[in-house]
Amino acid sequence: MKREKKGGVPKMENPPTTPTKKTSKEIGDEVSELLSQKIGTGISSKMRIKLFDENSGLLISDRLVEQGTELTLGPKETHTGPISVEFNLLSQEQIEEIIVYLKRLKGDLPIAATPTAKKSTVNKTIDKMLSDKEPLLDLIKTVKAKGTTQEKVIEILREYNFRFISQDVIQDMIIHDEQIGKQIQLRKRDIETGFQYMVRLIKEAKEPMNDKYDFRLVFGIKIIGERTNKIVIYLWGEYSEYMKVSWEKEKGMNFKKVEKVYVFPEFMDYADRKKWRTEHRKKLTTEAKGEAFEPSKFYIKFTPYIKGY
Repeated sequence: MKREKKGGVPKMENPPTTPTKKTSKEIGDEVSELLSQKIGTGISSKMRIKLFDENSGLLISDRLVEQGTELTLGPKETHTGPISVEFNLLSQEQIEEIIVYLKRLKGDLPIAATPTAKKSTVNKTIDKMLSDKEPLLDLIKTVKAKGTTQEKVIEILREYNFRFISQDVIQDMIIHDEQIGKQIQLRKRDIETGFQYMVRLIKEAKEPMNDKYDFRLVFGIKIIGERTNKIVIYLWGEYSEYMKVSWEKEKGMNFKKVEKVYVFPEFMDYADRKKWRTEHRKKLTTEAKGEAFEPSKFYIKFTPYIKGY
């Protein structure tokens, strides 16, 4: 600070500026950064929120987020079904923040307004489909109205992240996790017909048997062997109805990218199928990175007997 020679008013070299008002997200990010600095490599600064369907108990949302940002912004919508929240209390003050967050999530307190957030113009989003059962019925109506061919049905479902998996995968997943058996029950006649199934993928894991699928809505479409003009629909884990839709082409599917469905020989048991799927996914992931993949003797031995469609 300098003063004028003739006893004038003190003159500031750098006059103070008006502080810029920060958004809620910026404040939350700063809190998360401070948490990260404070906890170092110890307790995580993340929090995990799992939402389950109130009717079936199925996992419908699994989010891993920055705790500081999430607590500052609050949940975007309420949830009336079962909830699992994993968080870290780094101070006594955070106990009240967690309580307020959970009350907003349950609907006991109003959702905090976020004026800076732009509303999506998308009418039906995957997130909305996750949080409400009505869009499942709406999606069935959309498929019936716009699915003029089975190719078109597949295109519509792929927009909602539905993937093809075989009935062998579903049955192996039930062996791997008996809870899956409570989420989907395939009819004997559909198993005998040899349908493949389009199921919405929630989260892909390193181990294929640990992939998370939403079995609340499943479409059975036969793409291997002799085709049929019937599509079977499973709703809430049980057979619901079928729809008759013809194929545009008798053979082949004109898609830029379709996940392959693999058929295993009868002599490969569950352990062998699981081991091969794990190594095959590792192969695809490694090659996608532009790196070389070194297959095991097991993979080389069994791959010629496995058919991919």
